[in-house]
Formats: sequence, C-alpha cells, structure tokens
Amino acid sequence: MKIHYKFPTKRTLIIDDHWEVPIQNGSLRAIEIKGKVDAFEITIKNQPVAYAMQFIQANDENMATIIHTDPLLAPIQNQLNAAMSFLHCYFSVDLKLDDYEVRYEAETPDEEGKIPIPTMKTDQHELPLPLPFDMLTRAIMAAESSSGPQFEATLTSFARAAIGERRYIDSFRYSFLLIESVYGGGQFKTAALKSALKQNHPFREIVRLAISDRIKPHKNKTSDTEALLSQNPSIDIVIDHLVEKRGFYFHGNIKRQKYWKPNDQTEAESLANLAVGIAQLISHEAATPMFDENYGERHFKNAKSAGAIIVFEIKFKYKNPEESFSREHMLNISVPGTKPTPQNSLYILEQFIEHFKHHLPVSGLDEAICKVKDSPNVVFEIKMYPVGRQ
Repeated sequence: MKIHYKFPTKRTLIIDDHWEVPIQNGSLRAIEIKGKVDAFEITIKNQPVAYAMQFIQANDENMATIIHTDPLLAPIQNQLNAAMSFLHCYFSVDLKLDDYEVRYEAETPDEEGKIPIPTMKTDQHELPLPLPFDMLTRAIMAAESSSGPQFEATLTSFARAAIGERRYIDSFRYSFLLIESVYGGGQFKTAALKSALKQNHPFREIVRLAISDRIKPHKNKTSDTEALLSQNPSIDIVIDHLVEKRGFYFHGNIKRQKYWKPNDQTEAESLANLAVGIAQLISHEAATPMFDENYGERHFKNAKSAGAIIVFEIKFKYKNPEESFSREHMLNISVPGTKPTPQNSLYILEQFIEHFKHHLPVSGLDEAICKVKDSPNVVFEIKMYPVGRQ
C-alpha cells in the first residue's frame, strides 16, 4: 500500500526548480500549480494495509469507531517541523502540520477492498467572531477625536493571536510588556518591579479579576503556574510569579541547566492564559472612552434616523401585597435594531427586571411574556411558581 501525506503551506511559495527528495523511506515533492507551491506531498510505498484507518464495530450495530494506527505520521511531522526551524532562520515559511490530508492507495490486487477509509483530511476552522454592532459604531465615533489605544491594543492583539497559534511563550511576553509598560512605574529590576506592581491598587484589582475568570488549559496539563493558581494564592504571590517568569522567559540562557525551549510551549499555557487575561483587562480600561454616554445617545439617534428601532412589548401579571388577584400591565421598550438578537433580548430582560424592582418593589411577579410589537414571536417568557411547589 502507498501512503500519501499532503501538508499545505501557510503562505504560497515560489520555488524556481524542484524535484523529489528522499524522506522517511519515501519521497517528498512540491505540488506546483501555475508556478506556485501551496503544499508538499510525501509518498511512502510498500506499507501494510493495517496502517490505514480502520472501522471497529461498537456494541451498537449501528455505531462504529474509527481508529488510526499509522505509526509513520508523527515522525514525518517531527522531521518537517525540525526542517522548518532551519528555514525560519532565513524565511517566514511554515507548513500546516496539523491540517494534513492522508491518502491510502492499494498497490496490489490483493490490497483492493482492504482499505475501508481511503482518504482522511483534517482542517482547523476559525469560528466566526460575534461582534456587537453598537461597539462598532461606538468605536467609529470615538475614533473621530482620538487615535485610539494603539499601544494597548497592539500588544493585546499580538498576545491573543499567539495563544491562538499555541505560541504561549510569545503570548506571555507580549502581555508582560504591556503590564510592565502601564503599571511598572519605569522599574525593570526584579525587586523594584515587584514592589511597584504590588503597590498599584488598580493593577491588584485587575490581577484579582483575571484570576477569578481565568481560562484553564485545554487538557489537564501540569505546570508551576497551574499548580500555583490551584492553591488560591494571594495577589502578592501571583505578582511575584509573573515577574519571576518574566526573568525566565525574557532572559533565560541556553547554557543554564533549566532553560526554556521555543519548541516546548505547553509548560507556558497556563501562564499565557493568565497574562493575556490581565492584558485584556488593561486594554478594556484603555478603551473606556468608547463608552461615553454621548456615543450611546448618538447611536440611538442614528439608528432612529435609519429606521432601525425595534420595540419590545412585555405583558406581565403581578400581585400587590394583601391582594388575592393578579393585576395586568404592559411595558414597551425601544432599542436600536432591526430584529431580536441574543444581546438585545438579554438587555430587554434586564431592563424589565430593573423596571419591576424600581416601580413595584413590594409586589410579586406572576408571569411575563415578551414579544416584538405587532409580532406573534415570543422573545422570552417568565413564569413564577409559589415557593415550596414541586
């Protein structure tokens, strides 16, 4: 059986001349189309059909498990990764080693029919980003009189992008550059920097919030950062840890017995997640001008001019103290928009609850139903039950 492994490039390449190159008892070739190379293919011959993906029948006759027993893939990926590290010294060239295609091809008549899954392709899809429209309009308005928080935004976006590419060490560096620049007080020596950060009360609050809402590693990975955070440490201890890791990842020397390795990123995942959480909060603070009340008023006015106002109608029943009957009432709330969305629906729910608490503080809510005015479609419904009812 022949096995073909195809790895796409992250960036289109132009290779003037090329031919097959031996690799892992097989051969590598560049796939060129109209003078451009977008992938490389490795072909290895005379392999057992057992290396192909197989179906394993589950207990349920209608279910099956697919198993991958190919022992050649990982060594190929490792060698290509090492090859890219040599090229990185000169060029920004990368292969998508995790987005590969494998094709199993019978070489003899006897192998025909023994390959249940002839092709497999993996692909990593980036999910669409939900962007609130009002934040877009606020950002446009805020940019009328300001160049924006370019410094904070640049470092935070670099840190986020590095995490998405699993470059956790780079992500931590970008985040810490922002931390040190904004809250370090110009200090760079370890003891002085620790002291400056610990004495900054806004920064301490940011660290506290980042810890409480931190993202944990995708798997149960162990690291000194994860071990520390799992023990509910004090803010001072976390700040000490961040600064010490700054020293390790900014100034680590390969001649030391323990030094960081750029190809071993998993150790820094928890550290990067914590630091980027802090960087996010710093950038949120820098973006505060975007939420000026005047921009909210302008957003509503512009929506009204464009005919983009949606009216939510809430009908609700409630009981006043010492009354055995329910009263009915209706509340209309207008917001910018052309249709119900999760964001504006939640906002309407919050506004209704605040309205009820403010205007009927001692009354008991029985039920409420919200619809878009003049529409039969229900946006949300609330039903309250007597306490103790099963």
